[in-house]
Amino acid sequence: MNSRDSWENNNELNRQNVDRAPFFKYHSPNSVLEQAKKKYFQNAISNCKDSKTIWKYVMYVKSLNPKKVHNNITHLEYKNSVIQNDVDIANTFNVHFTNIAESIVDNKLCNNDDGASFDALNKFVKSKLQTGSEKFIIPEMSILDVNMYLKKLDKSKATGLDDVGPNILSMCSDVIAPALTYIFNLSIKSGKFPSIFKTARVCPIFKSGDACNPDNYRPIAVFPCLSKIIERHIANSFVYIFK
Repeated sequence: MNSRDSWENNNELNRQNVDRAPFFKYHSPNSVLEQAKKKYFQNAISNCKDSKTIWKYVMYVKSLNPKKVHNNITHLEYKNSVIQNDVDIANTFNVHFTNIAESIVDNKLCNNDDGASFDALNKFVKSKLQTGSEKFIIPEMSILDVNMYLKKLDKSKATGLDDVGPNILSMCSDVIAPALTYIFNLSIKSGKFPSIFKTARVCPIFKSGDACNPDNYRPIAVFPCLSKIIERHIANSFVYIFK
């Protein structure tokens, strides 16, 4: 009955040559659902104070409107050359991503001759350090500390080049914590960060524009999960010192 009435109403609109856009705007279920979703996410993001939860909302909304992903990069145009070999493409991205930060910093320094921002940062750091001393000591880690960091690893994170994921590290934390504590403390005492912890799996993610231009890609670097443990410990030490 309802479908017949709807069909008759549509025919009546056609016979009268009436603009049907307002009719479909207010009677389309999809339109109502889209407006409800939009309002829900607007309220959720506005009222949320947790950055991690906000990011989850943003990623979910982004997944509703997926962009075209350029997984197969056939060639790149870089410095007046066309690169087509897969190995050469990977090396080109590597060179581009490692040099882009320096060029950005150089441009900012050129546009900021007075260096006011760096002076302010320098003054802040010196104000937090002891008088007459510009050094501080990073405390060594205990087995309990390492065990805690292992259990708190985010299980949703990807694995690095070592292919050791957060799940296995968390499950084996009680067994491997003593050996890792020795390695981490040796790194702290020697002042050397293991090279394997600094080696990342880098994936170029296409943004927009010309897919052959390396400038239109952003790098996503995935480091080994173990590197995040010592990084977290050092970061906590910095926070404690600069409180």
